[in-house]
Amino acid sequence: MAGGKFSEKRIFPIFLDEAAVTRANADATNIDITTSINNFNQASGGAVTPILADGTVNGQIMKLYMIAGSGSNKSTITITTPRAGEFNTILLDAAAERVELMWTPDGWVVLSFDGATLTTA
Repeated sequence: MAGGKFSEKRIFPIFLDEAAVTRANADATNIDITTSINNFNQASGGAVTPILADGTVNGQIMKLYMIAGSGSNKSTITITTPRAGEFNTILLDAAAERVELMWTPDGWVVLSFDGATLTTA
């Protein structure tokens, strides 16, 4: 059903059964898409610019969470394939900021966020 509403596609959330990944400081590179939870601990090490690649299965949930970070210690995440009209950049620059996304046939959709800054190019 091309062009249909998101709810008409009957996509169900799927959490990948892998351990959460925590990336610390400058190690916070690309986002691990084999798990549904990626944590960023940017207590030091400066800014990082990880990439969120395409999901592996429709309905895949991705949670991105900033454990620690402030000032220049931040994560600016680029979404490779956002759903048309959706945000394609996520800025996590303070502790406890988070965003939750779901992979659909049309790309990543933001389901919820708290404190994160979302932008569209």
